[in-house]
Amino acid sequence: MHIIQVGFAPGVAILPIDWTLGCSLKKLHYGKYPMFTNILVVCVGNICRSPMAEALLRHELGNPEGMKIHSAGVGAMVDQPAQDEAQALMRELGLDISAHRARQLGPNLLKEAELVLVMESR
Repeated sequence: MHIIQVGFAPGVAILPIDWTLGCSLKKLHYGKYPMFTNILVVCVGNICRSPMAEALLRHELGNPEGMKIHSAGVGAMVDQPAQDEAQALMRELGLDISAHRARQLGPNLLKEAELVLVMESR
């Protein structure tokens, strides 16, 4: 499993295109095959940063078949939808996260993930 800390400034909704592994997101593929088939994005509540990052990552990678991109929180507000502000920001980009429901990070999610993107600096 790879764990990468992702900087995410308050109030910033868009991640730079080469925010992970020091390379373009498109390079997460080897030819037509994904390098990782299970990517987990983690923040605290799983109602703002990680659902937005999940949607942006899925969009940037073209929603690849056979790749699971999902999110969770270390102190999740379980079953809560993404915050209204997060949903509005994503709608502006043409992405819909209204079906998202927060879930708690647990050992099974971590064990299954091949790449964990952490949305906290500590």
